Amino acid sequence: MKFLKKFAALLLAVLLPLGLFSGCKGITSDKDLANDMVYQASGLPRNTVVMKIDGTPITAEVYFYWLMNSIDYLNQQSYSGKGVDWSGKQENKPVAQYVMDDALNTVKLHQVVENQAKKLGCSLDSADQKYLDNLRSYFIQNMGGSEEGYLNELKLVGLQDKTFMHLNEVSLLYTKMYEKLYGKGSSGYPAAQQLQAYADTYSKDQGYKNFSEYLSKTGYMFAKHILLKTTDDNGNALSAEKKAEKKKTADKILTQLRASKDPLTLFDKLMQEYSEDTGLSTNPDGYMFTSGEMDETFEKTVKALKDNEISNVVEISYGYDIILRRPALEMMAENYGYEQLNKKVQEWQSGAKVEYTDAYKQINPQTYYTKMKEIYTASKAAEESAQPSSTGTAGASSSAESLPASASPAAGASAAPSSAASAAEDGGMGKS
Repeated sequence: MKFLKKFAALLLAVLLPLGLFSGCKGITSDKDLANDMVYQASGLPRNTVVMKIDGTPITAEVYFYWLMNSIDYLNQQSYSGKGVDWSGKQENKPVAQYVMDDALNTVKLHQVVENQAKKLGCSLDSADQKYLDNLRSYFIQNMGGSEEGYLNELKLVGLQDKTFMHLNEVSLLYTKMYEKLYGKGSSGYPAAQQLQAYADTYSKDQGYKNFSEYLSKTGYMFAKHILLKTTDDNGNALSAEKKAEKKKTADKILTQLRASKDPLTLFDKLMQEYSEDTGLSTNPDGYMFTSGEMDETFEKTVKALKDNEISNVVEISYGYDIILRRPALEMMAENYGYEQLNKKVQEWQSGAKVEYTDAYKQINPQTYYTKMKEIYTASKAAEESAQPSSTGTAGASSSAESLPASASPAAGASAAPSSAASAAEDGGMGKS
């Protein structure tokens, strides 16, 4: 079952705050230009404004990131194995025009999400920042294992750290918009009869008679949890003393829940306060899963629970857990809400006003991509020559036909590599 949580796999990132663009006149320092791969490949300093979306300036750094993303996606889809055919067409457009338009549409998508989120008063909280911090740590771990290696990988594809991390905030803002407009308790949350009708229609579209048959044959379950981790960020077990402290805290939480007259409401409050699941920010309503997808003890516990029943403290492979099984029908409310939100975002996107600058007219996607490949390949060759015994950073063995996925992710899940996004979102909930 695929929910629309990531906006049809296109909602990847947002842009830098307006304040970072105001009054930009381009980089003038020779030192800055020497470290600016966007300038080296295009002749445009990275903070050059190439367009405005609904009045918000968009820099070359951001636009070229998505241009590279679009080109690299086509490169990966090449059947010949020779890379992008620049003399060909894509969707009845010359390839160069197609990738420029595709990048533009992605930039528009993310900018309208950021603009509308601000209008709705949506902002990130401490849990969201924790998610981003964990995501950044994951990148560092998988881009050479050091801060220096991580920053160098970003540099080689024309990005600064602050830009890249801001690119990863949009899915969080999107989730906030969903909660505000269609989450439980909002005016847009579907009534029970409406939700049942939606679920049955969805199930028929999937080839089942109704939602009941869909559940019985697919085995999908829906649950949220309060996790106290007994492993560190690297997956290593905590000391016996620290583990005992976590158990004590879990027991304290359960005692509060058992004594409450409204345990379901309290569960959400305590989950936000105590849960160490790094996927909480992007899965605030819980996890939808079927057999074999989760930790074995977690799955077994959920199966034994009734709807809206809270488990005792259980020990799963990476922590102490208190689990709340949610009614299966409620998982369709999330699907319904995101579907409605996607329609709104598409309307905002199509209605966005675009104003191009003279700098945009100078962009040649084929030249840019070719030069970025040359820069990346030369840099990696120099690294290997200087450190022959080193295994290198992420992407060191990449083909010259394509930049590494860690640097130029194909449109799919987030501004991060798909594996990084999954790890950060799941918070270890997936079955290892």
